[in-house]
Amino acid sequence: MAGLGYELSRLQRDHDTVEIETARLGYEIAHYESLDTVKQVAIEQLGMSSGGQQRFLDVQRPAQEQLPPPPRETAPPESFWHQIERATLGTGRASSLDQVASAAAPAAGSAR
Repeated sequence: MAGLGYELSRLQRDHDTVEIETARLGYEIAHYESLDTVKQVAIEQLGMSSGGQQRFLDVQRPAQEQLPPPPRETAPPESFWHQIERATLGTGRASSLDQVASAAAPAAGSAR
């Protein structure tokens, strides 16, 4: 029975120690959440400096005619299996807008 009393006393001391440590850590967290402390740690421990004076610049956008034309879009290369399917089914594929226009012109003239 005396052994249980000693065990209870030891557990109570451990519990009190953990409560004190928890309270200390809570205080430390609150201390480091302060903006003044964050600034102090940043400057003294991390070697940071304040940004200094800020300046904003107005930059003129170039006129549209001065901009280079956008790059021409190209279709991704056709896979081997799509080439076989196209050859088997007899379907075609245009590789440029010029081919689309030239293919559509005779078809439009033949429709009556």
